[in-house]
Amino acid sequence: MQRADVIVVGAGIAGLCAARRLSRAGARVRMLEATTRTGGRIRTEHPRSSEHAIELGAEFVHGRNDEIAELVGEARLTLEPVEMRHFCLVRGRIEPADEFDAVNDLLEHASGSAPNESALDFLVESGVDARLGRWFSHFVEGFHAAPLDRVSVRSLAAQEASSEQQSRVTEGYGALVEYLERDAVAHGTSIDFGSSVKEVRVRGSHVEVAGTDEVWRSSLVIVALPLSMIRARSGSCGVAFDSQPDALRALTSGLEMGYAHRLVMRFREPLELHRDLPEGGFLHLPGADVPTFWLGGDEREPLVTAWRGGPRAVTWALSPDPLAMALGSLSRALGKSETELRAALLDARSHDFAQDPGTRGAYPYRLVNRSTLDPEDVLPRPPVLFAGDFLETAALGTVGAAVRSGLAAASSALAA
Repeated sequence: MQRADVIVVGAGIAGLCAARRLSRAGARVRMLEATTRTGGRIRTEHPRSSEHAIELGAEFVHGRNDEIAELVGEARLTLEPVEMRHFCLVRGRIEPADEFDAVNDLLEHASGSAPNESALDFLVESGVDARLGRWFSHFVEGFHAAPLDRVSVRSLAAQEASSEQQSRVTEGYGALVEYLERDAVAHGTSIDFGSSVKEVRVRGSHVEVAGTDEVWRSSLVIVALPLSMIRARSGSCGVAFDSQPDALRALTSGLEMGYAHRLVMRFREPLELHRDLPEGGFLHLPGADVPTFWLGGDEREPLVTAWRGGPRAVTWALSPDPLAMALGSLSRALGKSETELRAALLDARSHDFAQDPGTRGAYPYRLVNRSTLDPEDVLPRPPVLFAGDFLETAALGTVGAAVRSGLAAASSALAA
């Protein structure tokens, strides 16, 4: 029986933020992580020949986020603004995608929608033309990673209000994860990699966390797992909880995990796309197999990220050749052959978070016909606390929400 003051289950950024704050306050913290790495759905790679961080998971800081800005400053990293300019093809020419303004205007009218109204219901009732409807669908599936017939349109309107500006960590989110891990360990946190948790059970004044071959005991437990892992059945990568079942059910029943897939391509030289789009520009191709691309890197090492969100993201990720699908969509948009693009390609990288047993999805969305309670109203109390990107309404599914939830869970643990 292993003992600690606080056990943190999951070493994503929410768990790391909680462990770091607790260990800095003098608590004996033990982190249990089923995989061999920290970061969770943050996955940054640095190819040897590259000067740029390549994000295969979370990339952007959504909206103004003081907590992330403070951590980035402490870690002596750089937070750079991203000019989110959107473009599309008009008669073969790349032009500004004014449809995004129309989609935002449409969503403003959704803030008063009923909680049981889906984005699809709202779209049908709005009576917009087919072109705007296609762009609305493209946005909901692409940005929110959610199917139109299941996501609450009112929740989409609430999230839009919080995402007016974007930025990214220049050195990559992974550099921030590494800093949090180093600092937590330096202050006494121990991390057990390869420790898969099966059950969390309250036993009088303590909590037992049971794995496959080992049991840990502590006064408090912070569960910092993705929504998909909390909702999964025990025995199927999930965790069983024997305390506060009603609160936990209320907390998670109105949410579901969305899917998204990205593929980051490095090219030997800039494409026409880099000449026609401003730095950080997005190219949208509604209806294409892979409908969204954005630029990164620089002139010496141009990057193009291909993206698809929603149910068809899984189909793309599991296709025999995801790169061919991305290059095919891009070649048709640019009027170049796929062979030409392949010849200019250095490499392509991706990670399938939907099939990853440690994540089983990208980020959550709010369902229709379910409770609209604020998470704070039903949040489980000590000795079992929760942290994750599903605990905020306005910033649902963002790294900022995960960071704040980890810090809040640590504060609750210290108060207890």
